[in-house]
Amino acid sequence: MPRWNRKSQLLIGPPGEEGVLFDERFRIAFSVLKTDTQDANRMAVEVYGLSRQTRDVVATLENRVILTAGYETEQEVLAVGDVETYSIRREP
Repeated sequence: MPRWNRKSQLLIGPPGEEGVLFDERFRIAFSVLKTDTQDANRMAVEVYGLSRQTRDVVATLENRVILTAGYETEQEVLAVGDVETYSIRREP
């Protein structure tokens, strides 16, 4: 089956609540490091072009993060975790 139209979604919010969904309308860059050891897996996600209101909602420690990626016809959950650190940068 041919694969085209890469898709990714990021859901951030308090555990058990609805949260904020970022989809293909946002530029999302991510890196997921999965290991076969007892060490915790790592995920780093960057979302570009957020409004001040959206930043205030998602920039909270211990928010739940669910990262889904794949192609238009087939997507899967790559990582689920909690926000441990965050930073806000303004770039030109």
